[in-house]
Amino acid sequence: MVRVYWTTKAQRALRAALAGRLGSVNCHACCRAAAPRRCSRKVRHCLALLKGILAGTFPKAKAVIVQDRFQGYRPTAAIHVLLVEVLGAKRPGPYIVKIGEKREMINELNGWRCCRLHLSGRDQVFLPLQRGFRDGGLMSLIYGNAQQFIGVESISFEKALLQSVYFGYPQASSICHVLLELYERLGHLLYRHWYVDDPARPQGDPTVRPRRFVFYVRHLAEVMRHWEENPRLHEIRCEADAAEHGPSSFVDPLDYLHYVQSLVRWRDDEGIVHKPESAVSAPDQPSPAQLVPRMLRGQAHGDLHGRNILVGIVDGRAIWPAVFDYEDMGVNNLIGWDFVKLETELKTRAYAELFRTATGPGNPGGPGPRFVTAVQDFEMALAEATEDYHQSGSWPSPRDAATPLERLHDVLIELRHMACLHMGIKRHRPTDWLEEYYFILLCYGICTGRFPNLHRREKLATYVAAGVAASRLNWPRVQLPRERLALGM
Repeated sequence: MVRVYWTTKAQRALRAALAGRLGSVNCHACCRAAAPRRCSRKVRHCLALLKGILAGTFPKAKAVIVQDRFQGYRPTAAIHVLLVEVLGAKRPGPYIVKIGEKREMINELNGWRCCRLHLSGRDQVFLPLQRGFRDGGLMSLIYGNAQQFIGVESISFEKALLQSVYFGYPQASSICHVLLELYERLGHLLYRHWYVDDPARPQGDPTVRPRRFVFYVRHLAEVMRHWEENPRLHEIRCEADAAEHGPSSFVDPLDYLHYVQSLVRWRDDEGIVHKPESAVSAPDQPSPAQLVPRMLRGQAHGDLHGRNILVGIVDGRAIWPAVFDYEDMGVNNLIGWDFVKLETELKTRAYAELFRTATGPGNPGGPGPRFVTAVQDFEMALAEATEDYHQSGSWPSPRDAATPLERLHDVLIELRHMACLHMGIKRHRPTDWLEEYYFILLCYGICTGRFPNLHRREKLATYVAAGVAASRLNWPRVQLPRERLALGM
């Protein structure tokens, strides 16, 4: 019989995940068949069910030790991602096990199988995924043996980056090297299968009528309604708009997307295609290609963020990135989403701490106009530096800067350098990637409105960052020198 042990750290993480549901009759997805219990009994019931699934997942093991429970950006008690140590099995070692509803686990397994591209048994970055054990409506998935972390301290990439920004440990230059390793592997395995979704829809064969362009970004249409109907989101938008903005440094992202919807065919999450509000086209009316950039689609992770990337820490340096969590992996994702999501989730959490003193008058604990100004100034400096490096074709080498803001700036520039390579140069479109990057930053900034766990300060920062991105959309088309376009650099 397989013995399953939970460390105190793992039990505390489980109790924290169940905290919001302990007072209800069915506190968790795996407790739906259980009779009403007291909170402590409910926790023990969840532990017993998870122990049974883990024992079935590793039937030949002598013991399974649950070391930790990973927490994503959206806390949920319906899915558990556990770090376990397996003893006495054919292949002992540390594994990541994901337990959740059968339907969701099968969807994730299918997404992995359609994108894995004949991966070997142990990949350098991706933890291979395989089916685990099914118990009723629950099912487990096993992410491959994380052997590279045995004897090495391993933490999430988000934690490593924030520690590097705040304290200089691990070294910021090593964080940049992790980004290089990560995206080189993603580019080799996934991004090389791509196509361009062009709003202009160029006609190759004159005998074939091209399909009309339909604008679609997942969840975007739904979240745009939230920003208008939810009072708290509306207050955040008003606060961002009310702050003093320099010339051409902020455009309300929601207004811009409404303008796009009024002139471009778009599809919602239910698959319904909506016609533009302006049925009759005016002579000076912009075309879809003038409002929506050419976007790169293909095989991509789809949900890459700082908490589903693990890194090892050796001698004050971050090394060996390992990626898991493949529920949104697919063959028709926006490739730029893998860059923009990681950037936005990391920097907005850093802003909340770095600009903590930039509060509003009479509100010492909350954001205000000075916080908006601080975020906007940093975003503008980041955009201008990106444009300079893009225009010159020369990106800086990783360094270990002296101040937290400089370290954050350098890491984000390296991330955008990776976007330039894998969305632009390596896809034979060196002048298209930056406009697309700004546009996806704009869209993702709006999509963060659907995340209930984000603090008000973080949502305000994402909205301001999206507004700065919207203000820079036209730069790649207007300011980029013509000779650079002619040379194809």
